[in-house]
Amino acid sequence: MRSDTSQHAVYLSFNFAAAVCIVLINKAVFSRINFGFSTTLTLAHYVLNIAGLEALRLCGAFELRPLPLNTSTAVLTVVVGAAPAINNLALKLNDVGFYTTCKLLVTPCIVVLELALFSKRVSLVRGLCLAGVCAGVGAASVSDFSLNLPGLLASLGWARLAAALAARVPIAAAYKVLWSRVAKGEAGGEPWHTLALMRAVLPWSTLVIGAMVPLVDPPGLLQYEWTVERAALLGASSAGAFLVNWSGFLCTNPGARAGQLKSSAGIIGGWLVLGQIYPLKSILGASLAVLSVGAYTRANLSEADAARAAKA
Repeated sequence: MRSDTSQHAVYLSFNFAAAVCIVLINKAVFSRINFGFSTTLTLAHYVLNIAGLEALRLCGAFELRPLPLNTSTAVLTVVVGAAPAINNLALKLNDVGFYTTCKLLVTPCIVVLELALFSKRVSLVRGLCLAGVCAGVGAASVSDFSLNLPGLLASLGWARLAAALAARVPIAAAYKVLWSRVAKGEAGGEPWHTLALMRAVLPWSTLVIGAMVPLVDPPGLLQYEWTVERAALLGASSAGAFLVNWSGFLCTNPGARAGQLKSSAGIIGGWLVLGQIYPLKSILGASLAVLSVGAYTRANLSEADAARAAKA
């Protein structure tokens, strides 16, 4: 038992480090080497992820399964392609602090989406925690982490509405909810091994990203001047994206237990590594949002333990 706990702690630390590093590396790609093609960067991430997943399959980590064609898988394919592209666009146009804080809104959005679609309700305690998240993000955003209109719109594409993709639901929340439903077999079919589902979905999602490149990225990709340093940084970004996905599979539930720590580390990393300066009100607002996410997670786990105890 102790060995399993230690192993999970290692996996969780691995995922935590990878998730924080990928944000800082991607921001360095946009700001330090002036690679302004966020959708192309996402396309490179997906190509390397597919190659990495195929290598894991050949090593026997999972078996290949065809992706059944139905409404849930079709929407999932589009959302999986569009969401990371919008995510990277938001990071390109905003500083790390505002980008990281806005991502905390995903949790309230998931709750609203599950309430609207599946009538899943939350307790009063969790509802108050979610209100704290929204208030904290609002306080941080009003005083702004180098806020600009294009960056705000891109961030809202990640944390608010994506009408064309999922009936006006937040695209990030749609990503998580749809992925969970398909993976558990709730949308029809058998439950999926996580890596097998990734391997089945990503090639189709890569086509979606490829179609987005000329629509989202500015012109000039073919004229971009490559150097060894620039190529190495883009390679590190792509490798980091694969490590985030792989380490996320190794953890049983990394996001719920370490999400607030990732957000805090991302903001601190933006200050230490990239030299970004945040006003006091933004720091206080972000702190409220991070603490509220932590309180929500704690309440969620406590309620789940109580429910299991009641069943027993």
